Amino acid sequence: MMPGREVFIEFSGSGRLNSIVNDACRWRKRGAYGDTGGNIERLYIIYDRLNNAENKVTFERDFRELLSAVKGTDKEKRLASQFITRFMEFFPLLYGDAIDALLDLCEDDDISIRKQVEKDMIGVCKKIVTFVPKVADVYAQLMQTNDGTELSSLQNCLISLFHIDAKATIVGIFSQIGGGEGIVRSRCLKFLSVQLKDLSPELTNDAFESTLLASVKKVIGGMNSEDFKTLIQILMETKLLKTISGQQAIVDMIAEQLDFEKDFDPTVPENVDRLLICCKHVQPLFSSQVSSAPFLVYFCKNVIPKLRDAQLLEEGNELAVDTLKTMADFASHITQIESSQALQCLEVVFSELLEILPLPPDDDDEHVVKYDFNFVECYLFAVHKLGQHAPEFLGDTDRLKDFRQRLQYFARSSQAYMKKLKEEFTLAQSQADAEFKGEENRIKIIAYKMIANINLIIKDLFHTPPLYKSAIRLSWRPLQKTNILQPGGLKRKSPAPGRNVLSPGKAARGNDRERILYQPPSGKFSKRSGAYSSPPSSRGRGGFRGGARINFKLGTKLFLKCLYLDGIHYDQYQNNKIQLVWLFVFRDAQKKNHRRRTWKTVMYKNTT
Repeated sequence: MMPGREVFIEFSGSGRLNSIVNDACRWRKRGAYGDTGGNIERLYIIYDRLNNAENKVTFERDFRELLSAVKGTDKEKRLASQFITRFMEFFPLLYGDAIDALLDLCEDDDISIRKQVEKDMIGVCKKIVTFVPKVADVYAQLMQTNDGTELSSLQNCLISLFHIDAKATIVGIFSQIGGGEGIVRSRCLKFLSVQLKDLSPELTNDAFESTLLASVKKVIGGMNSEDFKTLIQILMETKLLKTISGQQAIVDMIAEQLDFEKDFDPTVPENVDRLLICCKHVQPLFSSQVSSAPFLVYFCKNVIPKLRDAQLLEEGNELAVDTLKTMADFASHITQIESSQALQCLEVVFSELLEILPLPPDDDDEHVVKYDFNFVECYLFAVHKLGQHAPEFLGDTDRLKDFRQRLQYFARSSQAYMKKLKEEFTLAQSQADAEFKGEENRIKIIAYKMIANINLIIKDLFHTPPLYKSAIRLSWRPLQKTNILQPGGLKRKSPAPGRNVLSPGKAARGNDRERILYQPPSGKFSKRSGAYSSPPSSRGRGGFRGGARINFKLGTKLFLKCLYLDGIHYDQYQNNKIQLVWLFVFRDAQKKNHRRRTWKTVMYKNTT
């Protein structure tokens, strides 16, 4: 071929790449590239030769020439990226050189070349799946770019890799999360936290989630607090939480991060912060089948005895309160704990509780004692829960006597504080104080719940022997809408004058009284039936729902039987002294056009 001659090559292939090359050839003929040299033409000739060859592996020399084109001009780089990814699968001995050539293009200064190579590498992964982890690693590393369009393109490429091999893609991404730079790690974690939720269930199967959990375990030890939160949140979005084994696996992983065998140093704020973060995320995983006993034992042995050191820090009291609340949360899920461990925990918690509950003074003078009710609630709740597993701890008469004296002395302050809170609530409601409904009101409601919990536990402990049966809802748990001035909760609102107080269902039943009486079926039940009278229209307070109120003699024998009837009927057999009540209620199904019959219990009472 003569130098400088214009050449137009038509390829007979039917693939997308063939179309691209044919277009490029037309551009070349029209002078679009503006390069009259022979390098571009040479690349086209190599492509034509490899595309038409039956045994492509024999053209290794031509493929090496394509690899060397990545050092050429921008136009040669673009063509080299397309041609290398097109024929790479036929030269397994040159896989390493081909990947290195593509990686060189990924580091090019021209963003358009980088974006083209990043998309071309997806084609390589579709043909050679073993390259998915390596390519995912490269994509994750390139996410440090400052160009928004390239970052979006890289994220789309990673999503494409998930559809090729999700497990291998996770492995490649986490290789950069564990060893990459800070911006790479944070962007990869953000990408996973957003995109994993949108993957189809076919991709996020059990094998994928096992690989994800194993990858998280490898890197979570070196994460800071923010990245740690993100990793745990990623696991929380998976199906692992729907199985007991998955919940237990996450709990075990967080336990490894706390390292229960290592001493806890509360003088370092980062240690306390990491402890609380771990416990905050592990708390929702505990249940009757996933016990929190190992965490509670760790708290009682290594954390609670050193809690006073944490109070020396800036804002140390808040850290101490948060730590004690975490301990109390763990105590509510100790479904499986040995008696010996429960006794060890009780020794620690009980001794700390005695430190903040003084004995009553010997003289009659008034002594002002300031109690931290947060501490008292947490310690008392832990004693109450641990005592269920080691009731012999308070079996010591002297210990129990001393403890009750302290509790009795403390109860004076708690009851006085509760009385003061009630007065404030009453005053605020009577004055309709709008400001009282804000943050101040919320804090006082929590304080009220706190005192109520303490008094309930004290009442249990003053039984002989102490009881541990009361259900306690800790004061910092989400609030329920209740009227704290009413022990039973919210009062029932009085109806407006003239308004029916019955619910729609009850009102419908009340209208049934005006119906025409149902004629009883023939047979033994109506053989000697007499005249029937209409039941009263109002049954009064406490009246029998079937009509007139029925008074039975003391000592009557009760028989229960279910009948299926179509109306309301009252039948009394005077001779046999048998009183029979037939009840029926029609209910209209909300989403159906037919009437539904219900079963009612019919009582037979023999007065003989």
